[in-house]
Amino acid sequence: MLKVNINLIFTVINVIIIYIVLNKMLFKKKNAQHEKRAAAIDKEFELAALKQREADQLKSEYEQQLAGVEVQKQDVLREARAQADEEARLIRENAEAEAEQIKANASEAAAAQKDQVMRKAEQELADLVVSATSKVVAGQKGAEFDKALLDEFINEAGDKK
Repeated sequence: MLKVNINLIFTVINVIIIYIVLNKMLFKKKNAQHEKRAAAIDKEFELAALKQREADQLKSEYEQQLAGVEVQKQDVLREARAQADEEARLIRENAEAEAEQIKANASEAAAAQKDQVMRKAEQELADLVVSATSKVVAGQKGAEFDKALLDEFINEAGDKK
């Protein structure tokens, strides 16, 4: 069996004293360092959680702004389409009015030209009648002569056209 002697008791007391001294000197310092590291890690986790909440908040604000921008985009497109339709309507109305004006001007020009041609034709006809009459009056030579003058008149009228 085990004999209890004084050396054994002193050895146990020495181990206890060494444990207490080592505990006071090394383990407490190491425990304090571990606690500081744990506190720093906890602080980093809290900071990361705070940053995550801020990022989530910024993300939600961004999504709201994006939705607002989409609505604004639709409004701007709607307004631009309405303005383009109005401008197209105005351009079409102006073009129709211009076409009507051009038609009216062309009609007036055609009527003026027709009148001028008619006056010229009347003048030529009057000149031919005067010419024929003067030949008939100057010659008073008979029916055959009148017939010859009429044929000559018709030939001259045909040549002028």
